[in-house]
Amino acid sequence: MPKRNTKKLKDEELTIDEPYERYQNEIRKKAGFFFEKFREKISSFEDLYQAICSIFCYARKTWNKDKGSFSAHLKSTINRKVIDLIQGIPLPGCSDAPFDILKTEYKSRCRLEDFEEKDR
Repeated sequence: MPKRNTKKLKDEELTIDEPYERYQNEIRKKAGFFFEKFREKISSFEDLYQAICSIFCYARKTWNKDKGSFSAHLKSTINRKVIDLIQGIPLPGCSDAPFDILKTEYKSRCRLEDFEEKDR
């Protein structure tokens, strides 16, 4: 089945695959930017890229065409949610099994006092 020409279609007329193809370069650029900026904290580029792909799906779901373009919404959502991930805040809908892009040494640490028995 031949691909349909999506260049002239508006973002709201596209299926989920088509905007991904359209914005794939933007997603890769954002992943590269954040990986270079936070390389010491992020476990791997692939983990970050997958997290940003999931953020893309979230942005597609939350986009309101009356408030602006999908491109602007996507960039803003990626920026906010990647910073949240770096701060240890899970992605929306992923609190039970969160994406984890941080290296082990940057995850929240327990203090020794948390394991000491009280009234000993």
